[in-house]
Amino acid sequence: MMAAYLKKNQSKSPLLVATYKYHQEMARMIWPDIPCIYIHYSKFYVKPQNFKIKNFRFFMIYAYSYFLNVAKIIKENPNYSENSFTSLTNYIGLKREELIVKKTEVPQDVEESMLNNIKSTGLNLNNFIFIAPEAKTLKYYNNEFWKNLINKFKSQGYDIFINICDKNLFDFGNIEYKTYDLSYSECFALAKHSKKIITLRSGLTEFLLHTGVDMYIIFPPRENLAKTEISYKMHGLYNFPRDYTGKINEIKILPGCTNDDLQKIIEEITN
Repeated sequence: MMAAYLKKNQSKSPLLVATYKYHQEMARMIWPDIPCIYIHYSKFYVKPQNFKIKNFRFFMIYAYSYFLNVAKIIKENPNYSENSFTSLTNYIGLKREELIVKKTEVPQDVEESMLNNIKSTGLNLNNFIFIAPEAKTLKYYNNEFWKNLINKFKSQGYDIFINICDKNLFDFGNIEYKTYDLSYSECFALAKHSKKIITLRSGLTEFLLHTGVDMYIIFPPRENLAKTEISYKMHGLYNFPRDYTGKINEIKILPGCTNDDLQKIIEEITN
């Protein structure tokens, strides 16, 4: 969307401003030729979508108010089913046919940094499963589900890498797995080497779609949404265009799901 948006606005010398470090990392991977600076500022309360100061044009592509409005709509309409990608493009005035697909590339220094960090874990880069069971806006801390899933993959001869920030959320017992505190871009670089990606639905999920690796995206029951207003924006955000090389599988865990049901899901993921 960014490339199409810049073209639409005839931006000749654009400068991207990121308010989160991982956004800056993403920008470097998708638009390496466009400079991007980082400003530590958690929220921009700017009402106009775009404005001008002297000879400089400023574009607030998705102001915080947009996400609050989407969150409100979804919270008040449980059956809301509009494709959120369409909502995003409509908001900034773009049509599907105007979009310019940009391939996400891993910078050489990021690849080397990732390999150097992962070397210390002993992870088998030629035969491993990448699992990301954590999300800021979803909660599914069913330890038995994750333990059984990991054990099933290990019985098939795979090594396991688990991408987690808060290790206190999970109890995997004595199961052997590899983990490392990677940066956002290093995480992407590592996932590209995996045989499969298993992820709880999160913002990271959309980014990992660009790895081209087969993915299983887990959607827990709706009551597992984190109880914050903005978290409801995540519901239904998985209807993005499927212009990717990997196979995408959506695994929906329904309310009242039994252990037998979960075992069937594990069999589906590991087959």
